[in-house]
Amino acid sequence: MGPNELPIPRHLIIANGVFTVVAFTLLLLILKLLGVLYAIGKFTSIYLIIILVTFELIKAIARRHLFESKRNSTPKTSTNSFDSILLIAVSLLVFYVVPVLFGAPLFADFEETLMFSTVLTTLTTVQCLIHLGYKQSVKILLGLNTVDAHSVSVSSVVLRNVQCTVFGAWSAAVVIPLDWNRAWQAWPIPCCIGALVGHVIGNFTSTALVLNRRGKLLYKKHSV
Repeated sequence: MGPNELPIPRHLIIANGVFTVVAFTLLLLILKLLGVLYAIGKFTSIYLIIILVTFELIKAIARRHLFESKRNSTPKTSTNSFDSILLIAVSLLVFYVVPVLFGAPLFADFEETLMFSTVLTTLTTVQCLIHLGYKQSVKILLGLNTVDAHSVSVSSVVLRNVQCTVFGAWSAAVVIPLDWNRAWQAWPIPCCIGALVGHVIGNFTSTALVLNRRGKLLYKKHSV
């Protein structure tokens, strides 16, 4: 939990997790049914970025309206637009260069690699900026923020989402070199879908931790 950060009610963590799991699952199913899921690495799928940002804005607005607006001690977040844009630009560059270092073509698949970079940046950096502001986002992304993995706070949820998103994208890459000759194996389809699934798992994990903690508290209460 970050400094001066208030723990948020468990029901908001649960609502946040349920919304994300349902919304992202429906999004993937709709893209599959419309036959555009495998175009996730093309510029024609830029609408996906808008949808993902909209999801995060909905959650942030709902949290601030339902919780933080009712308290006078709402945490202040940095709103320096230039720094935020610079952070997004650096994130795009990093998420473009890393796949290239692992074997992705530098220019031949420019469109695909840039879309992958954009998806990762949206699910990590943009999410951090929307929920935490610039300064806290930098600490989260650089691993400088000490967050209790079991705490009920915005920072802990966001950090878990970032970790699961990156891990999902990285682990999904194992199917790309396999000679199954499937359409979904083309770069960066598995990694983009893996990032989305990882993001869902991160939110599901936060919800499960809250429910588990609540269950233990109820058990202790009735055991006394």
